[in-house]
Amino acid sequence: MTISKTKQSTNSPLICQKQVQQRTGLNTSEIKILMAHNLFPKSIKISKRLLWIEEEIHQWISMLTFPLVDLNFDLSSRLNLLCRQFNQASDCASLASRNLIYYGKVVKPRLRKQIEDIKDQLQPKLI
Repeated sequence: MTISKTKQSTNSPLICQKQVQQRTGLNTSEIKILMAHNLFPKSIKISKRLLWIEEEIHQWISMLTFPLVDLNFDLSSRLNLLCRQFNQASDCASLASRNLIYYGKVVKPRLRKQIEDIKDQLQPKLI
């Protein structure tokens, strides 16, 4: 792939796949799926390396509207926040098929697991 004129004019540095994975929390397969559906910034191939424009990755991360869970919250507050995030992810997934791929296969399972983990931690306290 050749670098387009718009990408050449960008002053943002390029970052490698490992850095993209660290910043987004996505694995290689998830990145490929999202790129195939135009839900993730396209990579630039230089030699055999895949690189991304750092600013595009930063913007993509900024588009994710889910706030991080503050670990200082008590478990009930964290559970409420995660449930709201889960419901928000469900709403987004139903809006468009493009969102369904990401929210349905990535966000919801992660939130569901976090909800179940907190429920498991709360169970002994409720008894």
